[in-house]
Amino acid sequence: MNVTSPCDGRLIKTLRLQTIEEADRMLQTGQRLFKDREQWLSAERRMVILNKLAELVAAQAEDFAQLIASEGGKPLRDARVEVSRAVAGIRLAAQEIPCVLRGQQIPMGLTPETHGRMAFTLYEPIGQVVAISAFNAK
Repeated sequence: MNVTSPCDGRLIKTLRLQTIEEADRMLQTGQRLFKDREQWLSAERRMVILNKLAELVAAQAEDFAQLIASEGGKPLRDARVEVSRAVAGIRLAAQEIPCVLRGQQIPMGLTPETHGRMAFTLYEPIGQVVAISAFNAK
């Protein structure tokens, strides 16, 4: 697939798209790995990886902004904001890992039936999620 600039039509990059069979194999691999909880990364390791990713994206922020502007037709100042927002989102994801792991207490004792009781939520991963999202900056 050729990715071209909507502004001047120049070729930005040629991408090889996955076949349906390749995509299906990727999904099956992801599902198999998800089911093997012994292989899951620790919370600490996930936080380290996400923080490193944020550093890497921040270090290349201008390159990403230029690419976003050229391939999507978005004004460069808006593309820079998008990259900044992405870095902040990655950092926030790392910061939220401890919150997700401990869940949240649900207020109890607000009615006679709940007096002296405790309740809390636990977050449980559900596995892979596949999404197709349209994008149009024009």
